[in-house]
Amino acid sequence: MIGLTLIEDSEETEMAYVKGDYVPVATLSTRQIASTWTTHKDLPSGRFRLRAYSPYGGTNWQKEWSVNKDQDLEKLAKRVAGDLKRATVEIAEQYAIAAEKCRREEQKWQEQLDRMRIAEDEKLRSESLSKSTEALEHLIADWGKAKAIERFFGELAQQVELAPEHDREHLRGRVEAARALMKARDVLEILKGWQTPEELYEAKKKAKPKY
Repeated sequence: MIGLTLIEDSEETEMAYVKGDYVPVATLSTRQIASTWTTHKDLPSGRFRLRAYSPYGGTNWQKEWSVNKDQDLEKLAKRVAGDLKRATVEIAEQYAIAAEKCRREEQKWQEQLDRMRIAEDEKLRSESLSKSTEALEHLIADWGKAKAIERFFGELAQQVELAPEHDREHLRGRVEAARALMKARDVLEILKGWQTPEELYEAKKKAKPKY
């Protein structure tokens, strides 16, 4: 494909302000010019150019032909057609170079995306492993605490049964009150909520935006 544009050149023209409008100074008498003020404006010149160009991204081929007022348009058209036919080879070469450059840039971008995905994946796996390990350490600590509390109250209950009979009932109530106050977390429920590194990784992966 080849794009075509017909262009009319403009030219800077001295203009005078006459009766609410701007008029070319060249059309006025010296007397009229003396009684007003002038400025310069770009006006259509009546001179045309035909511009042909390559519409493909990454290419820069273009060529222009002047279109004169009394020119034989049939001869001009034949010359333009011949020039355009010869230009197709150059345009095709530029397009091939641009397409290859675009392909390389796309490949480079895809490789960069792949590196970003790999780095992000490694980061997610590292974070998942760290978080899962930390949660497991808390679970172990809670389990140790629960066992220590249970062992403490078990031994305390045994000591209460060895106390004088008149104090046992009172001491039993104190033990139950203390047990209620120091009730340990249910480690099995905690274990149900604990996530393995792979489970955390999959959850994080689903929540991350796609590249």
